[in-house]
Amino acid sequence: MPNMNMQDLGAIGELLAALATLITLIYLALQIRQNSISLQESTSASMNQGWSSINTRISSDPQFASIFIRGRADLDDLDAVVASLSRFIAASRNPTSLLALFERDAGALPALLQVFATSQTLANRLISDPESFDLLRASDGQPADRRFLVDELAAELNSIEI
Repeated sequence: MPNMNMQDLGAIGELLAALATLITLIYLALQIRQNSISLQESTSASMNQGWSSINTRISSDPQFASIFIRGRADLDDLDAVVASLSRFIAASRNPTSLLALFERDAGALPALLQVFATSQTLANRLISDPESFDLLRASDGQPADRRFLVDELAAELNSIEI
């Protein structure tokens, strides 16, 4: 082995450090790829479970099935409603809880589908804020009394600490 000075040893050290960094980056890239695949599989499984629940509902609930049958008259609208429902489920904080709500409350899913069929703008707003569907259900779609809203807003403002 020839005589090596400090500069040669430093260059070898830098080469080893660069090699270790490259190996680490490759490992991280593989881990990120594996995590992405796992996340896609989990999302797909959740969506499949959701559609299975909806299909079960179609076969067991005549009222819900009739909504889908009536929707066949205009397949473009039915496609839009189903696409909105799929986006709504995906956007919800907990799709499993949402599907459980549809099973518990027989009127929730038909009401949501009617909203989606009525207005794409309203559908997009519900999809962007799925929790607002709870407010819509609580009020049965009726406007809230102005005095009630003012009192609620005043209570919220009073509770804010300055």
